[in-house]
Amino acid sequence: MQFREWIDNNKKTIKEVADKLGVSEMNVYRYISGANIPRPDKMQKIFEYTGGEVTANDFYNNEREKNGKQN
Repeated sequence: MQFREWIDNNKKTIKEVADKLGVSEMNVYRYISGANIPRPDKMQKIFEYTGGEVTANDFYNNEREKNGKQN
């Protein structure tokens, strides 16, 4: 599941998510837009925070799709 989808489905705010993960709101926006991929420690926190619904693969799959569209 994409991180943005999880946030929307669970009616979380960007601020709530940022506070829980210990990152800035800007970082959360970058994660959900695909501009940045979270570092491994943040990916682990995201995985735990979402109850395993958002995995590292979800971020890498998003990155591959983005790069594929550029070709």
